[in-house]
Amino acid sequence: MPAARARGLLALALAAAVAAVYGQTLGFDFVDLDDPFHVTHNPHVRAGLTAEGLRAAFTQLHAGYWIPLTWLSHMLDGELYGLAPAGHHATNALLHAGNALLAWLLFERLGARRGAAALAAALFALHPLRVESVAWVTERKDVLSSAFGLLALLAWTRYARRGGALPYGLAALALCASLLAKPMLVTLPGLLLLLDAWPLGRLGTVPLRRLLLEKVPLLALAVAVAGVTLVAQRGAAAEGAFGGLAAALPLELRLANAAVACARYLAKQLLPVRLSVLYPHPYLPGGTPLAPAQVAGAAAVLAALLAVAGISARRAPYVLVGGLWFLLTLVPVIGLVQSGTQALADRFSYFPSLGLALALAFGASDLWRRAGRAHRRAPALAAALAGALLLACGLASFLEARHWRDAEALYRHSLTSTPANPLLRSYYGIWLQKRGRLEEAALQYREAGRDAAYAAAAEHNLGTVREAQGRPEEAAAHFARALARDPHFASARRNLSRLRRTLGREPAPALAPPPPGP
Repeated sequence: MPAARARGLLALALAAAVAAVYGQTLGFDFVDLDDPFHVTHNPHVRAGLTAEGLRAAFTQLHAGYWIPLTWLSHMLDGELYGLAPAGHHATNALLHAGNALLAWLLFERLGARRGAAALAAALFALHPLRVESVAWVTERKDVLSSAFGLLALLAWTRYARRGGALPYGLAALALCASLLAKPMLVTLPGLLLLLDAWPLGRLGTVPLRRLLLEKVPLLALAVAVAGVTLVAQRGAAAEGAFGGLAAALPLELRLANAAVACARYLAKQLLPVRLSVLYPHPYLPGGTPLAPAQVAGAAAVLAALLAVAGISARRAPYVLVGGLWFLLTLVPVIGLVQSGTQALADRFSYFPSLGLALALAFGASDLWRRAGRAHRRAPALAAALAGALLLACGLASFLEARHWRDAEALYRHSLTSTPANPLLRSYYGIWLQKRGRLEEAALQYREAGRDAAYAAAAEHNLGTVREAQGRPEEAAAHFARALARDPHFASARRNLSRLRRTLGREPAPALAPPPPGP
């Protein structure tokens, strides 16, 4: 079969596999987690592409990020589809399919065999850890940023082999676009240096000084965006309920969580089960602190894996490079600078997992060559095993994606995976209460209130449920308990004062001032 035709059929098969898994999302709804802020209640997205929206995208910070290209993509969807969720989901799925094709092209350009490169790209695309980034409209920034990141790597590959201002400029432009979609790839200049060493083979043939100097403009872009992001996240942390606690976590606790999170990411790559939209941070409200043995064990596993990769680097450099790609691109989201209350997130593995896919592409290439020499039928057996693996991954992702069909399915699935999750239970309770399912909401609030950090909010929310049920005495008691746990809970105080006036009792005393500062 001619090479061009074979490549076209493989590309069609890869796109069809992605469509088979994620075509179902066109029938999904938005979810309550962040989709209202990003899409359904966002006036700029609802208005479509406008001059005011363009100005706001580039001049305003949103939820701790400066992501103008992502906002523009949402506005374009708003222009094309309005608030029909199918169109927004379709854009995510198309971007993901495009990323799979770009990853295949990149692996092949870097030297992997065509079939092995296609297999690695397909496993990347069909892995269940990709579901969150694709099925969640809010995570447009993941798939969009990664698309530009892959384009930057392709342009850099051409520059590394042929030189020239055009491919270098394209790499810089693509990196800039990636950072404007999501400031995830701030470590990309380091990744380019890593690829220069292998498989591009520039380290040793090109002076190290030049290799470093040519990354300086790209590093300047990354540093500028990282600076804006840090400022934005500091402001967002000050507004969040526990954001200040997250920002103030001691370094040793952040390092402990980072070590365990890296090990958990690797484990989820091998066995993607018990997935959740939120994994509570062990050292923030709602989390369970890590045992010293857990931290030491995770650090030992990571050190051992890196040692093995380093020892085998001469014969299998792709293992070390793929592993370092994975770790290097996780650095911005591993919690060394903590943002949010999560310990880790499935969506954070989207671009880093391409490093493991790179290692697989070259490893499969090596295995294919050796198998062909060892036994005539070995390649056919390897192809059958690869097909079975792809089928298993695709089926698992199809089933995982179904949990994103609406907010309730997502909450229920995530709470099954992470039952000790008071923040998610609070969100689910609010969702139920808005729909008049008051006793179910009360159950979720009570479960959330088992954690001391959420007890005051849980009592307050239980009060609103009892008031909605026409039980003002019980509501007042809940508001009073909320105030007892948190004397500065203004909403509980207002509600209690209002109910006491209604019931003919004395109003609650005035809100006590906060304690004086140091």
